[in-house]
Amino acid sequence: MNLSAISSKSFGEPNWFIPAATIDAASVLSVPNRSTISAAIGVSSLRSTVSPSAGIAANSSPPREVQAVRNYIAHRGKNAAGRIAPLMTSHNASNVLQLLDSPVAGGIRLFESWVSDMLNMADFATR
Repeated sequence: MNLSAISSKSFGEPNWFIPAATIDAASVLSVPNRSTISAAIGVSSLRSTVSPSAGIAANSSPPREVQAVRNYIAHRGKNAAGRIAPLMTSHNASNVLQLLDSPVAGGIRLFESWVSDMLNMADFATR
């Protein structure tokens, strides 16, 4: 297998939290259900906690948000803080715990919504 054929969006191993890199990797690897995986991963947010009559809430990609929080906790650098700042502002949080515990549509917390969205993405990707 030629890893250099995988998207230039990553160096070596794909950045799995970037939907385009994951979709590129599935194509390079000729994964049989890559179109299903692409459709599931390409959705920015499934937001299953919102009733269908209310529509789908358009949020950033849950994997990207989780990665931003992970990097902030792990690295605490200026770059990591800059990437998490818009997320903190949009949820009116002054620290990571407030962010993760902030309420979102459907009466659940942000962290719970990420878990739900990623489980739904995984479920749809494996159909």
